[in-house]
Amino acid sequence: MRTAVRASAALLAAIVAGALVAPPAQAAAEASGGTQCQPVAVSGSTTGFTSPDSVPSGIRTFQVTTTNPSGVVLGLFRLDPGVNLDNFVGLLRVAFAGQGQERIEAGEAVKEQSTLLGGVATIVGRPATFTQTLVPGTYYLINYRDILSNPTGSVGVRPLTATNQWQSCLPAQPRATIEIVNTADGMRFRAPATVRQGTSTLVANLSDRIQEAVIRPVTATATPGEIQQFFQAVDSGQAPPSNPFIGLLPQGMPVIHPSLATIIQPNLAPGRYALLSFLLDDAGVRYAAQGMVVVFDVI
Repeated sequence: MRTAVRASAALLAAIVAGALVAPPAQAAAEASGGTQCQPVAVSGSTTGFTSPDSVPSGIRTFQVTTTNPSGVVLGLFRLDPGVNLDNFVGLLRVAFAGQGQERIEAGEAVKEQSTLLGGVATIVGRPATFTQTLVPGTYYLINYRDILSNPTGSVGVRPLTATNQWQSCLPAQPRATIEIVNTADGMRFRAPATVRQGTSTLVANLSDRIQEAVIRPVTATATPGEIQQFFQAVDSGQAPPSNPFIGLLPQGMPVIHPSLATIIQPNLAPGRYALLSFLLDDAGVRYAAQGMVVVFDVI
């Protein structure tokens, strides 16, 4: 089943090439045309989020809104057979907020027990979308913001059943690409320096690690070096030489497994942004502090 789930997510690359073919695992599913497909509505608030119980399988676009001033970091994942949801959420808490070897082991367990399928983070007044391919079965939507803001608090998680009805829904064609890659200098983003407002973007994790593509607004003069120095100072307990950020809430894409992709439309306002990863490597060093930063402008 894991192979089918990950193969279905890899179909997004074919979408960019103009292809739309149901994965082999769908041969037995009931086919139904889908020229008029409504997005899957997910609405966040200060008390959690609402989402449908089931959707047809196939290529699904999720439209995410929130009235919560803290925003929402909505993720999609699927568990391997036999994995307990509560135990898995406990692993996520440690992987995001734990320390040392415990954090590393929790991260490896998350990687081995699930398929993280990305998602999208958004804020009040900026509805955002992400697109992923679903095969029949049970998925989960999660607000990672709950873990990030309070690692010991309650976490919003809702099951989502992808039915045996296959519905082919073409998403907005991506006009930009973000690639997460391994390089001789460490993990890096390959991304455009300028994108137009409203652009749909294919985000592909071509690295060998679970990764994210967080977007934060920065000053008009911010540079990747300045942002890297900011995190180097903060992570070492020192005062940063400058603060390039002008907003605290993240947008962009939460965690996704290696070799998978998703399409996001984060609905960014015009301005300058940083694309970065807050995740830590096995040595406990934040990837942004290692230079995994791109500065880009939305026009």
